[in-house]
Amino acid sequence: MAIYHLHVKVIGRKAGSSAVASAAYRSASRLRDDRIDRVQDFSAKRGVVHSEVMLPEHAPEQWGDRERLWNDVEAFEVRKDAQLAREVEFAIPRELSQAQGIEHGLERIKPHSKHGEARQRRDAAACQDPVVDRQHEQRRGQRERVDNAADQ
Repeated sequence: MAIYHLHVKVIGRKAGSSAVASAAYRSASRLRDDRIDRVQDFSAKRGVVHSEVMLPEHAPEQWGDRERLWNDVEAFEVRKDAQLAREVEFAIPRELSQAQGIEHGLERIKPHSKHGEARQRRDAAACQDPVVDRQHEQRRGQRERVDNAADQ
């Protein structure tokens, strides 16, 4: 029997978060944070089995590089209380294989946008084509995380 879980949160400076550090942690990678001149290294983190940056048609190609994408978000948002991104985390049924879970996660994202990327609302205005940074984790169960850089 599937147990459902959905959690949405803001990644923002007001809470002391960094978009680069959050992306490095979620993707289990090593990224350089240009704003604070520091390397965020979470490459030893276990459990991330799939990670990708999904770009809409109008997005610059260089945003396909996770480090560049999140450093650009940090540079664009200058306020000390800036909302840098949205994180959406949801459970994937345990009955699915790892490959099925990754596909299931993508299917949950696709219906919310005409181009297949997750859609995010901000101040009652829909961002039509946000950049999506998604990860699939498998530990005790399966989880899909979507970080949405919709504010660009």
